[in-house]
Amino acid sequence: MCRVSGVSFVSSADFRQIAIRAESGKAERLFRATVSAFCSLTRPSRREIAQLEDLTLPLFADVSVESRRYVAAALSECEYAPAALVRRLCEEPVDVAAPLLIRSRAL
Repeated sequence: MCRVSGVSFVSSADFRQIAIRAESGKAERLFRATVSAFCSLTRPSRREIAQLEDLTLPLFADVSVESRRYVAAALSECEYAPAALVRRLCEEPVDVAAPLLIRSRAL
C-alpha cells in the first residue's frame, strides 16, 4: 500500500468528475488522481498495473514537472509500481527522479 504524508487520496466519484471536465489542467488532475487511486490499492492486479501505464504514459508529455515529481514521490513508496512508468520517471532530472532512485523497490 502506498502512503504519502500530507496527501489525500481521490475517491472514485472525484475521479469520475475529473474525467468528464473539459477545462484546462485536465491532464494534470487525471495524472495525479490515477496514481493516487492506484497507490491506495493494497495489492493491485496485473490488469490494474497495465491500466495505470496505459493511462499515464500518454499524458506524460502534457503534465508539469511538479506533477511528475508528485507521481515519482507517490510511486516510490508503492510496492507494485508499474515498471514502464517508473523507468520513464527515472529518466527525468534528479529533482523529479530522486524519490524513486532512493526508495523504489520497482528498480
